Amino acid sequence: RRATPRSRLIVLLHAADIARRLGRRGSARRLLASALRAPLRFVFPSRHETRAAIERLLRPGVIDAASRGLRWKLDYLLGVLHAWRGRIDAARAALARAASARPRFATLYAVQAKIARRQKDHARAAALLRRAIAGDSADFRLYVALDHSLDVLGRHGAREVLLARAPRAVRANPSVRLRRALLATQRGRHDEALAILGAHSFPPWEGWTGARDVYLLALFGKAEALAASKRYDAALAAMKKALLWPENLGTGRPQQPDEANVHFAIGELERALGRRDAARASWRRAAQAHELTSPHVAFRAAALRRLGRAAEAKTLLGKARAALAAQLWRVDPWTHERYYGYALVLRELRDNAGARAALAKALARRPDYAWARRLQARLSQSRK
Repeated sequence: RRATPRSRLIVLLHAADIARRLGRRGSARRLLASALRAPLRFVFPSRHETRAAIERLLRPGVIDAASRGLRWKLDYLLGVLHAWRGRIDAARAALARAASARPRFATLYAVQAKIARRQKDHARAAALLRRAIAGDSADFRLYVALDHSLDVLGRHGAREVLLARAPRAVRANPSVRLRRALLATQRGRHDEALAILGAHSFPPWEGWTGARDVYLLALFGKAEALAASKRYDAALAAMKKALLWPENLGTGRPQQPDEANVHFAIGELERALGRRDAARASWRRAAQAHELTSPHVAFRAAALRRLGRAAEAKTLLGKARAALAAQLWRVDPWTHERYYGYALVLRELRDNAGARAALAKALARRPDYAWARRLQARLSQSRK
């Protein structure tokens, strides 16, 4: 009676298991009937004792006809528990049994999709997430996850439809808004992406740079498109905005930001406009010292070469290559960034094959890493 809504189901299952083991079958049936009506959402068991109780309740003959609808819930809870403990094969089997009852319970399919995504099976994840959305069209997390899988699969047309048809409240969610902006810049609609970002204040979160990353992608994409059509002044204006840190994007400016890539790009555009002194000033800023393991260390070397300091650039690249290679074995949330930085260094050393291999490893760890995919596309074009 004192159990919270989130713990009530687990308490009832334990009580039913105890009653049955004590031979009180009538009490066990009543408790199971109550468990059938208990809320299932946000119930995530983790204890070994709960697993044992559920497995005993799933034995043949324990659940009667009146509580038959409880079986898929027990399989779901067992699957969640297995997944939490890292027993993925057992989790998939239990969740598949639960899904065979075809309940309209979005979290079941979302958990299955999460396992599929971790196993790099994004086609299966997308199908499961569509079933989840059919059961709960108001959960923004399902749209974010589905858009991620469709992005990895390269199905951008399906992403357009998904995000355009999402309920208004879902479209307004900051996470979904960010996915909309990312999609817009990936499709070449950079001004639309910037407008989406500019119309919302993203909540700050320590270490989070998600909105700023999309902001930079949009500005780099816009500047490159303008430069390709010889509109260097407009490209330069766009690129200079990359040095700004709009407060609404939820990321504050560090004391010493690593912006070598931005300064180098500005220098290239100044050079295209014939402004040699301005270009050299930008390259000098790009060449300023940062950590050898920075993802942008290759732009330092490129700037040094533009400044006529080729020997210094070669030494820097050698040191950066060794420093990054020594850290590639580490598995943490920044592994993909180190592989990306390593790929940039190898490209600057004219080792395009090695750069492509490093990018493949970066994308194996984070398939939606936009900067790595952007560089991968450039290297693919250079082969043609």
